[in-house]
Order: sequence, then structure tokens, then C-alpha cells
Amino acid sequence: MRRSLSVLILMILLTVFLNCETARTSGSGNITILHTNDMHGNFLPQPASWMKTDPKPMIGGFAALEHFVSQIREEMPSVLLLDAGDIMTGNLICNIEYEGAKGGALLHFMNEVGYDAMALGNHEFDNSQENLKRLMEIADFPIVTSNLWDDSGDYFTETGYVILKKAGLRIGVIGAITKGLFGVLNYDRRAGLKIAPAAEYVEKIAAEIDEKTDLILVLSHCGIEEDVEMAKQLSGRVDLIVGGHSHTRLKTPEVVDGILIVQAGSKATNLGRLDITVAGDTIQTYQGKLINLWTEGITPNPELAKEIEFYKKSIDDTYGEKIGDLKSDWIRNGHGEANIGNFLADCLRDYCGADVGLINSGGIRKNMVAGPITLRDINEILPFENYLVTLEMNGDQLIAMMTANAKRQVADRGGILQVSGITYQWQSSKDENVLLQGVTVNGQPVERGKKYKIATIDFVAIANGTRYFGFMPENIAQKGVLIADAVTEIVRNKGVIHSVVEGRIQKLK
Repeated sequence: MRRSLSVLILMILLTVFLNCETARTSGSGNITILHTNDMHGNFLPQPASWMKTDPKPMIGGFAALEHFVSQIREEMPSVLLLDAGDIMTGNLICNIEYEGAKGGALLHFMNEVGYDAMALGNHEFDNSQENLKRLMEIADFPIVTSNLWDDSGDYFTETGYVILKKAGLRIGVIGAITKGLFGVLNYDRRAGLKIAPAAEYVEKIAAEIDEKTDLILVLSHCGIEEDVEMAKQLSGRVDLIVGGHSHTRLKTPEVVDGILIVQAGSKATNLGRLDITVAGDTIQTYQGKLINLWTEGITPNPELAKEIEFYKKSIDDTYGEKIGDLKSDWIRNGHGEANIGNFLADCLRDYCGADVGLINSGGIRKNMVAGPITLRDINEILPFENYLVTLEMNGDQLIAMMTANAKRQVADRGGILQVSGITYQWQSSKDENVLLQGVTVNGQPVERGKKYKIATIDFVAIANGTRYFGFMPENIAQKGVLIADAVTEIVRNKGVIHSVVEGRIQKLK
């Protein structure tokens, strides 16, 4: 009995000692986490389109970002600056080479601002894997993704995670990218890559580094829905998810199963700020918000401002040429017919001499107000290296394709195909079954056995045929012409453009 009591006392003392040792070695302190995501090349300020004032105040860009980050660094003793991916595509700076990489100036700007880490976004792949590797070489900070590998089995980025030290805290940063990556990349952009859902690999790394860290966060380019799903699957080692991909403006953090989730919108118009107190290997207190990057009253860094002006002038000189006039605003609509979608689908159909023209709504990247049309406008509306293709479909396949399009509209999934040469009406039941009516091609009822020539882009037909058509098409002919170049030629020839919504796609009650 005495021996058992002695053993029990020894075990209690040992447990107390170990707990004290853990408390002694575990870091504690305050840290400010600043975060951006989905900047999409927006290195310049832009008018705040949602404001009702005229003129609209200017917001965003790297000069404003650097100003606010520097200001917070002066105020706070410990600051961590992170980006959750998609710095690329959306501005013509992404087409300009810097140190051998298209868009490389954006990484240079991030170096100047002083980023600590970044996750890959899907748009980093838009100018090829080789270009992305050159972009990563420019970065002075680690780029991390834990659930993406090359064909040799190594991480596509140099590492899946990094442990950073700030104010005596050891902060584990684990990268993650959306499981839907391959659905938004052309074949050549995803060749040799392997991807898996993030939660399993985040959890594995978190278990490995838990004893080496005081705080673990996921730098995620997965989107808010995947981030919430991930938080529910993790076991409790992860404290925070800094997100991107879905362009979600979380004014305050969401909390899912004890894990904080933050995200800062898009286009470098907001800076996310999260002030936290860390102790006992967890977040004890937090306060999060979004900072609007207004340009009025800021004091830009002179060297950075000079470099920004250089790239602005380069873009203006190269792409400032007027090629036509727009008589009515171009307004996108991923969930129905859009006047800009009608015009672009018409361009594809006319350029290729096809019966039907198709373009995915997600490939149309900005609206445009009426006025002069420049080369810059066309290339910013259509920034991707997507090439024209043609293929044949019979009438049955056309009906199947438009049925799939209507189902996408019902389910609100990722944007419909905008159409030219074809019209249809549709209605749906409560269980999302779709019935098409009045399907015509060039004004005539579709003939089920007849062959029709379809014009679209390689991203739709080759990379995502099943997704957009409901089947994988065959006999695809590549035209070797960029969509932006084809549209530019048509705008030059027409001179004046007036686009309207005309009832090509009609939902019946």
C-alpha cells in the first residue's frame, strides 16, 4: 500500500513538473496579423464603384497598402503580413516581364512592402508552371502549399509550411489550395500536378509541428466554403485560417469549431487586421476588422511610388490605343444573359464562321462603362491566354449542353455559358430538374440529327468539356488565335459597339 502511494505521489509530481515545463517553454504574447488575398494584379488605385459620390474616391493599390502596413508596424510591436494567393491576372502588369517572369513586378512590390509568407492561388498558374516557378524565385518570403505536388512527389512550392518567429512566438504557417484547382486550369497549366483535399495534409503537418509552435494558422486559397469544411475536420491544433479564393469580405472573423477564419475581399482594396493574444498554445483574445485602403491623405513611399508610375506608364504606352466606342455600359452576369456576354459570344461565332458561339461567364473579368474602348479594356476584360477552338455537335448534344447550362443557372454554380446563335427557354421544378423549350439555332428549331459548328475557347471545350457541356466533345479544332486578339480585331472593324440583353436565355415561371 505504501509503495502504491509512493508511486502515485511520484506520478503526480512528474505530471506537475511536465506541465510546468510546458508552461515555461510555451510562448505567449501579442501579435498583429495583417492579410490580403486575391489582389489580381491591382497595383494601382481604382474608383470606389459602390460609392454614390461623384467623383468617386480612390481606393487600393500597392502605394496605399504599403502606407497602411508601415503605419501599423510603427504602432504595433509585432506584425505578421500574409497573402492568401491570386496576386496574378486582372491587370496588364501580369503580362510584363520582370526578372524573366511575367507579373514579376508584383512579387517585387510584395518584397518592398515586406510580406512574411504567401499561399499559391490558382491564377498564379495562368502564365504557365514555368512562369510561376520564376515568380517564386523573385519572392523574398516563403510560398507554401501543403496539398499540391509535382510529378516527382515533391511539394510544388519549396515547402508545405514554414515556422516564423515574431515577438518570441513560434508561428506555424501551413499553405493550402482549393481542391477544385484542376477545374479552373487548362491542361498545360496542370500537367504533372497532383492535388488532394487540404484538411488531411494540414492536420498531418499540424500534428508534426504542434510541439514546435505556439500558434498554427492555415494560409488558405480554398474559399470560404472549403475553409469552413476544413475547420470542422481539424482536430484542434490549428488556431486560425487566413483565407482567399472566394473574394469574401469578412468584416469580423468567423469562428467554426473554435477556429478563427478571416478573409479580406479582393483587388487590394482592403487590408485585413487581426490582433490576437497568444498563451498556452492557443488564442486567448482576438479582435479583427477590415481596413479600407483609401488613397486620400496617404504619404506614399517615394521609391515604391516611382516604380508603380513606371509600370503604369508602360501599360498606358502599350495598351492605351483607342480601338472603338462603347454606347452602353457592359455589365457582366454569371447567373443569366449579359450584354457583354452576348457581344463576346457573337465575336467568337462571327470570327470562326460558326452556327453557335459560347464563352464562359467566369472568363469575362470586368465591367466597362460606356465610352472609348482601348486595347487595355479588351485585355483586362479577357486577360487569360485562352485560344479559339471549333467543334461539331448534333442537335441532341446542343440540347444536352443547354440543359446543363440551365442546371448551372438553377444551382448558381460558377457562372453559365453566354451564347450566340442559339436561344432557349427553360423552367425548373423544386428538385432542380430542368425542362427546355423553344430551342432554336439561327432562328430555326434545332434539328436533333443535324450537325452544328460551335465556336468557343480551349478552356471551355478542352479543359472543362464535361463541366460545361454535360459530355466531353470530340474533333476539336484549335484556331491558334487568342480570344482577346479576335475581339480586338472585331471592335476595330465595327468601330461603334452597342450591346443589349435580347432574350437569348429566358427563364419561364
